[in-house]
Order: sequence, then C-alpha cells, then structure tokens
Amino acid sequence: MFLGFAGGAAAGLLVGLPLATGSGCNDNPCALIYFVTVPVGALVGTIVGATIGGDRWTKTDVPARLSVGAARGNRFTVGVSLAF
Repeated sequence: MFLGFAGGAAAGLLVGLPLATGSGCNDNPCALIYFVTVPVGALVGTIVGATIGGDRWTKTDVPARLSVGAARGNRFTVGVSLAF
C-alpha cells in the first residue's frame, strides 16, 4: 500500500508539472496546482495499491494485559503487564 501511495504521489507530481509550466503561467500561484495533483495522486495510488496488492493480516494474541480494580475509598487501581 505504501508503494501505491508513493507511486501515486509521484504520478501527481508528474501530472502537475506540465499543468504548472505549460499553461503559460510562470509565477508562484501556478505552483499551487501541486496541492491538488499530488494528494489526489497519492489517494488514488493508495486505493489502487490496496486493491491490487491486498493486505494480508494474521491474527495474533495481544502481548499486554490491562487490569482495573477497586481500591479503598473512591479510588481505583490500574495495572498493565507486558509479555516479551
């Protein structure tokens, strides 16, 4: 999925390059086209990368245990244990 994000951002940069320079506009406001093309390219690349590549997750046990208990008065205790 990261490769799709990076590839889409690069494609957005390449699409924005001729739009910013080829339109006869050579000042700084024309460079704002990159604020549109790069995020859109990154979004499309992420979607394509997630669809084509497919994420493969495996279920694992949580290595931490959280416990909450009552103490004297109106207090409570919190305990955390981690397994390495």
